Amino acid sequence: MQDTVKVTMESIIAKSKLTKEARFEMTTNIKETITWTDYKELYKEARELGMADGKAQGMAEGKAEGKAEGIQEIARRLLKNNFSTDDISKYTGLTHEEVEKL
Repeated sequence: MQDTVKVTMESIIAKSKLTKEARFEMTTNIKETITWTDYKELYKEARELGMADGKAQGMAEGKAEGKAEGIQEIARRLLKNNFSTDDISKYTGLTHEEVEKL
């Protein structure tokens, strides 16, 4: 596969409208390009990093949602026990409007 890619790249360079010197330099640089195996390894590493980042972000969002739900549940219980909206807001950090919507 790598040889096919190299031959294709050389063919494209040969047909290009670059100067003779630029074509020579590009053809020479092909030998220094990464191999197909290197490319696959880089892709695998990038994919794993992306998945790890996505997992961490999802966990953080889930934790924040769970915390918010817990606060709302506490506020509901306080309402049922006849606590004032002011006290509930003070202890939970919810706004008066958020408490009233519960």
